[in-house]
Amino acid sequence: MTLEFLNPNTYTFAGGIPVRQGKDLVIPDSIVLSQTMLIKWQIRQLVKGATIDQIPPATLSAVLEIPGMGVLDRSDAQILASQQGKDVVQLWTIDPSLPYKITFSDVSDLVTNSVLEFYSSSLSMAQVTNPSSGSIDLSAVTAAIASASAAEIAASTKKITKIVEAVYPAAVWSNNPASHIALNPDATNMAIVLTNTSNKSVYWDLYVDINTKTSAPQYDNVMPPGGSVRIDGEESSAGVLLYMIGGSGTASVAISVER
Repeated sequence: MTLEFLNPNTYTFAGGIPVRQGKDLVIPDSIVLSQTMLIKWQIRQLVKGATIDQIPPATLSAVLEIPGMGVLDRSDAQILASQQGKDVVQLWTIDPSLPYKITFSDVSDLVTNSVLEFYSSSLSMAQVTNPSSGSIDLSAVTAAIASASAAEIAASTKKITKIVEAVYPAAVWSNNPASHIALNPDATNMAIVLTNTSNKSVYWDLYVDINTKTSAPQYDNVMPPGGSVRIDGEESSAGVLLYMIGGSGTASVAISVER
């Protein structure tokens, strides 16, 4: 994520929709979406005695379906309540060129009047750069890739082969790249879509050739909870590593490969 994501002039108000109490909200096509958006759930009125801190997150869902076949892709984001003086915005990414059905649900009964606001942007999550060395030490990643044997990496069982979708459990970085390969290089790839379906941040690295280790990391990007990134063109044929830094446990990442 670059500083441009923190520049308010980057975003344009795309529209606001009133949220009816006890009803799921289907986002109309009149809202002009972009790949990267800021979402704000602005609370205007609560039931008597309720406070903003008591409001649990609501759910923003984007579902892509093949008619008569089933759901092809789904992205869910937890949207926190925002109130003047306690404003909260969430970064959200989907492919606006696809016919997603977008729904806002799980609104607390404590909320009697609210508006869901969308702010569009020309930025793409794929445009972000390496996190600063002051915030995270990535030397272990580079060193481990340089020292790991080609046999270790080639032995990975996590390569996506002849399937469109899979779920990858991203684990905390272990200094062994073979433990974190989500996709091996594949020249037949047309595009790769990564979606963080967990509540933990996931780092993704893209390499020109992860098997031979002939190049340094091309990206070292953060995908926040609910975040998504699409890798197109020649870059989609490179290998992909998914991992966490710090904390414990695993995070879930949905992978969709177009071949």
